[in-house]
Amino acid sequence: MDDAIHVTGGLRWTRDAKHGQLFTVNGATPVVFGVSGTRYLDAHWSRVDPMVNVLVDVSRDIHVYGKWSTGYKSGGANSRSLQYLAFNPETVSVFEAGLKTEFFNRHARFNVSAYAGTYKNVQVDFSGLYETIVGGVLTRSNRTTTETLNAPGTGGIHGVEADFKLTPVPHLTLGASYAYTYVRIPSTANPFPATAGGTVNNTPVPIYQTYTPKHGASGTIDYEVPLQGATVRAHLDGNYDSGFYANGNDVLYLGAGNPGNVYQPKGDSAFIVNGTLALADIDMGRGDARVTVSVWARNLFNEQHVFYRALSLTSGYNGFFNEARTFGGQVQVKF
Repeated sequence: MDDAIHVTGGLRWTRDAKHGQLFTVNGATPVVFGVSGTRYLDAHWSRVDPMVNVLVDVSRDIHVYGKWSTGYKSGGANSRSLQYLAFNPETVSVFEAGLKTEFFNRHARFNVSAYAGTYKNVQVDFSGLYETIVGGVLTRSNRTTTETLNAPGTGGIHGVEADFKLTPVPHLTLGASYAYTYVRIPSTANPFPATAGGTVNNTPVPIYQTYTPKHGASGTIDYEVPLQGATVRAHLDGNYDSGFYANGNDVLYLGAGNPGNVYQPKGDSAFIVNGTLALADIDMGRGDARVTVSVWARNLFNEQHVFYRALSLTSGYNGFFNEARTFGGQVQVKF
């Protein structure tokens, strides 16, 4: 095929061994099924992960590819756990296909890729109150602990990423990018079960992918003007995201359609603009010495939103606003 097809393959073998002892949890002795005492971890895992990538040169400036690979996140035990039980590795298998192009006499570039994959044994963290035996009665304290479990069944991920860059005239560069990400994690039983009307409920709760907006986009403008003995550079960028979850599971979930459910809130969507103006590489007339003087602004239009929102049993409803408009300046000297 006249060297138009490129195939790459690989295998990675890994073995993990983890050993540990847990003496205290948040200042107290671990308790499992009402029995307190030191907890031990002695676990190991091994795995082989393959990768295959096929790239086709359609022309000098157009390339398509397909890639399949697997990977994993190591297992272990949570040191903030009440029980210190081992959890298994999380595994993923992903197929990706994409297109890479250049055109407009190589003054423009467009890349796009799409991917889809499956997750198994997704590692999920749950937080709750420490339970201890007081006078023969199982009692909750205000200390918090965290349990890590493997979600049952198979989860999934798919998405699209694209970026575009254009130099329409000398010294001016325009750019744009977009990402769509969807993650599905199977519902998982909370080891700190919800209690309603005196009845313990172990209904599996919905699990959210944290800190990952479904939609994200950005645009950039860069302009550069060469001068005698210096360069003027201007940069402007705008960034959008559709908001994200800060906590991975609902505070109270009694079952589908139940009005007693208390769902996790999601942060606000936002559009933030930043800018920089610089007089760069000023010739100081002393060898290779150069000075750059710049001013910058973050959140230029002083946009305000609650980017972090969360709800928990221990701290209730809480959130954080984004940073307000900020200005600054900088001087750099290079010799």
